[in-house]
Amino acid sequence: MNHKVYRLFDKEGNLLYVGVTSSVAARFAAHEEEKAWWHEVNEVKQELFDTREEAFRAEKVAIRTEDPTYNKIRYGSSTPKSSQAFYSKGEGPYVDVVGPKEMAERLGVQHETVHKWRYRQ
Repeated sequence: MNHKVYRLFDKEGNLLYVGVTSSVAARFAAHEEEKAWWHEVNEVKQELFDTREEAFRAEKVAIRTEDPTYNKIRYGSSTPKSSQAFYSKGEGPYVDVVGPKEMAERLGVQHETVHKWRYRQ
């Protein structure tokens, strides 16, 4: 089974959240229902791993070194903090940068669903 570490960014490119999943569509649907900050998500980057253990290790390192705004694992709350992370398409461990149309295609959902996720108020 494929396991992904995903990174969620706002429209300014700030890292909001890092997570692990084997079902992106199901996980994003859960975030939409549970996270007040979900409407801030504008971009998704994904990294693929062969095992869940590898993905969890990568997530832990990412949270520790990239300082995402809303991860509870490191900070114990969803209180935003001032942080800026550096990301560069085509460099580093990131294998994917997608816009809303391609995200919808990859997730097997309608483009309107991704639009709703992005602009949820």
